[in-house]
Amino acid sequence: MEESNEPRATPLARQRSNKTQVVRDTLVFQVKLLGDGMRDVFLSPVSIMAAVAGLLFSPSKPDYYLRKLMAFGHKTDRWLNLFGTHSDHSTSTKKNSDVYVKKVEDMLLKEYKVNAAQKESLDEGVDAVEKEKHTKDVS
Repeated sequence: MEESNEPRATPLARQRSNKTQVVRDTLVFQVKLLGDGMRDVFLSPVSIMAAVAGLLFSPSKPDYYLRKLMAFGHKTDRWLNLFGTHSDHSTSTKKNSDVYVKKVEDMLLKEYKVNAAQKESLDEGVDAVEKEKHTKDVS
């Protein structure tokens, strides 16, 4: 039986991963809530204008503009995917906010790894200088 080369997650590592996931999910949810709130602030006065426009300019279909606005609201609701109810497995090929969240997350993780590698290299350099200085001080 072949042994896997991948390290096994310790209970502490799994706990840390779960905590990280909670923080990530909370941050993403807060950003989505902000977007949802901004959309609602925008749609509220626009819905009144759409209703008035429909009543004035479309007497045969007074709800025409309001229905158009509601269809737009429905599309933005699906795009925001605030509660994750619109799964990635839908037949739609349109992107939603989760695609952009993933792109930002990937970019931040990549940057974090680069910075961590640079910090480690810098720390090694500082340690070498301090060791050399200590060696000179002792002699």
